[in-house]
This record gives sequence, C-alpha cells and structure tokens, in this order.
Amino acid sequence: MMTGEHLYERIGLSTSFMPCNGESFFEAVDQAHEAGWKTIEIAPTRHLGLTGHPRLRCGVGFEFDEITASERDRIVDSVTRFPLRTVHSAQADLNLASRNAGIRHESMRQCLQSAEFARDIGAWAVTYHLGVPRAGQGADDGAFAIHHNVEAGKRLAEFAEKNELRMGFEHSGTWPAPEQMLEILEGIGSRRFGFHLDVGHAWLAPPVDPLAWTGLLADRLVMAHLHGTFYRPDRGFENHGSLAHDDCTDFAAVLGAFEEHAYAGPLIFEILTPTIAEYLRQANTSREILLNINETRRTKRKDAPAGGHTADSAGSGMAPTDDTGQKLGDLIRRIKLLAFDFDGVFTDNRVHVNQEGIESVSCWRSDGEGLKRFRRLGIDMVIISTEKNPVVAARGRKVGIRCLQGVEDKAAALRGIAEESGLSMDQVAFVGNDTNDLPALRAAALPIVVGDANPAVAAYAKFRTNARGGQGAVREVCDLFADILSPEQ
Repeated sequence: MMTGEHLYERIGLSTSFMPCNGESFFEAVDQAHEAGWKTIEIAPTRHLGLTGHPRLRCGVGFEFDEITASERDRIVDSVTRFPLRTVHSAQADLNLASRNAGIRHESMRQCLQSAEFARDIGAWAVTYHLGVPRAGQGADDGAFAIHHNVEAGKRLAEFAEKNELRMGFEHSGTWPAPEQMLEILEGIGSRRFGFHLDVGHAWLAPPVDPLAWTGLLADRLVMAHLHGTFYRPDRGFENHGSLAHDDCTDFAAVLGAFEEHAYAGPLIFEILTPTIAEYLRQANTSREILLNINETRRTKRKDAPAGGHTADSAGSGMAPTDDTGQKLGDLIRRIKLLAFDFDGVFTDNRVHVNQEGIESVSCWRSDGEGLKRFRRLGIDMVIISTEKNPVVAARGRKVGIRCLQGVEDKAAALRGIAEESGLSMDQVAFVGNDTNDLPALRAAALPIVVGDANPAVAAYAKFRTNARGGQGAVREVCDLFADILSPEQ
C-alpha cells in the first residue's frame, strides 16, 4: 500500500515551473533543496510555452548547446543532491512528427541530449512531448504523426535499452487519444518506453478524464504530472493550478490506479505562479492535500468490511484521526468556539435572482432547532463570511449568531476571535465547504465540511456531514455536538 511517508518523498517540483525573475538555475534549485523537497524534475529549456499571463515568467533552465562542460558538471552536482530525479526534455519549437525533416532531425538530436543527461544524473526517467500533427497540412496528419512518433520512439528506446533508462511520451491534452497512445507504444515495442500521464492535460480533450488514461495505460506508466484543473463555462477546462483549486479530478482514484499498477516514480507538481516563492507555497499546499487524500483512501480500504462499503462511500463520515490518535468525541469535548462559513453551509450554494436583479438564498428551517439545542451547551458560535450580503446578517439575527462579513482571511479572523475569547486554536471548530475555507479549516482543531464540499477541502476534514450544505448540514453538526456532550437533551 502507498504509505504517506513514501508518497511524501516522491512528490516533487519542476524547474520549468520555477518562474525566472532574475534567479539563476542554481539559485532556484537551491531554494527547492533548502525547502526540503526530495524530488525534482529538470527541464533543459528556458522557454516554457505557457506564459500568456502578464505576471508569469519562463522557468529557470539552460540549453545544452549554450553551456560549457564545467557548467554541465555543476548542474549535475546541483541536481544530484535530490534523492529522486527525473528529466523532461526540451519542447520549444521541436516536433518529432513535423512535416519538415530538418525539424524532426533536430528534435531527435535534442531528445538524445536529454537522454544522455538523464543517464549522467541517474534519473528515474526521461520523458518527451509527442510529435503532434499539424492540422491542414495533409489528410493523413494523424497517421503521419503516429508513424513518426513510433520511429522516434524506437530510436530513443535503443538508447534506453543500452543505458537501462526509463523513457516515455507525455500526451499534450489535444492529441493523441488514449487508444492512439497505446498504438504508438505498442509500435515502439520496448518495455523501457512507456507513458507519461499529465492529469490536467487529460481534461483538455475527449475522453476528458485521467481515469480513462490510467484504465488503459497505467501498467505502462513511467512519469506523472499533477496539477489542479477547474472548469469555467466561458473558457472550458483550465489547469496548471494548485490542487486547492481543483474541482474535476478524483485524485483518490488516480492514486489508487498508481498503487494497483505498482507505480513508484515521481509525482511532479506543475503549477503556474509568478514567483518561485509562490510556486513553493502552492506546491506545499498541494502536497498536503494529496497526502490527506491518500490517507483517507488508505483508511477507507483498511476499515472497509468485506463485500460492503465504508461510511464514507456515501460521501460522509469521519476522516482519519490526527497523529495523536484523538477520536472525534475527544476533540468535540475540547471545543469552546464553533465557527461557520455561510454560503454553501447555511445555504445550498445557489443564488436566486429575480427580474429586478434582487438576490435571495435558501436556508434549512430545521437548522434553527439544532442551533437552539447547541446553544444550551454553552459553546460560543460565529458566522464568518467572505461576502457582504444583508441576508447573512438577517439569518444570523434570526438564529442568534453574531456575523462577520467581508472577511478576506478567515483563518486570521478565527484566530482573532479565539484570542479575544481567551481560547487557543485547540478549542476551535470550523465548518466550511470550499477552497476559500481551507486556511480556516487547517487552523481549527476540528475541521468539519458539509456533505457536498469541494473534494480538495474535504481531504482536510475530521468530520464530513451526511447532509449537503443548506439541506440540514448545520443541524447535523449541532446534533453531533449535543449527542456527545449532552445526550439527555
């Protein structure tokens, strides 16, 4: 089973996503090493093609043709400090399936340079972007691209066999489909040449689900890129974000597929940010989310009865206890402050707008009865909302809870309330539902989420309600506390 400790060591960073704001390659790698990261992907390029945003920068890097032998040796010394290393070949202006033979030859030359470098640093693998067909250049673009990717793969596989390297092709998201990738790998015919999964890219074109790729190709997996993907109706799927922003990927199922097929290689976060410091911060948050998802997944498997389902299979129940082995009841007995988010907790997260543009929301009437029962326990309550909306204050007055509105930093607000009340954060519980609640959930001793919470947030919860937000979740939390603290009520 994929233990948390083992997974922690394998999660890593990519130099191509360390944005250059004047830092050298060595300074950037030093920052990653000093921050305690154990795994790194080296991309020998300074030109990442994902820089349309004005605040984004190309990643730190180098070009093999522009460095001296001594500089190359220094790069080798710098990256071999990391226990687990992998290489992602240069891609700018290269295409192994170009109609131009000169571009194909130059692409192969640079691919072999990356392979030699991977061999010299003892890399886990070296992976490449597939050559892609250029629409409109010929009726047989797809067949042409498959043929030349197979031929390129065979040549690269010869190097891999001779030097005992792993290699693989990464899918771009727009091409190929999983079945075409399998056709290419079978055409190459080497067990040393496999598949590089990019979880975010899988959402960019049909079948738009990374599990479709793992279902067909997980036994050929040599590398994995992870990042958050979210969907916007006006733009479609967007990726290369933090896992905190993901609302698409079932990472528990992805990790399960990795474990089932004994994949033990790197998991590299590709997160677009404006600075290296921000990349390290978001990667660290994403790592915590992934580790929590994995721990929850492992606990479900361990506790699941034969032939049945865990309590969480219905989307609810208690997540794993913390490292001190505290049970839910022990945590609840310590709580002196219960804080709620409003939208998506007291409401069902929908907004009703009439023809005059006036907004309204729906709340659950029986929450009021639960709050009355909870109030008799003598525990303080507060609503903390990012929104400024009269309905928040109105509902707060109705149920007798004070409200803080327009709060940008809920964790800071929570700490402030606790300090004013003479409480430590060990005595605080918070109920949330979405990614903007994550800092407060992490700050609280007892993080609680509603039944339909964002999966990235749910990974941090010590309790998840059966009820959805705005449909009895608040009542369920109140009853939970009352049943434990005052069962005679």
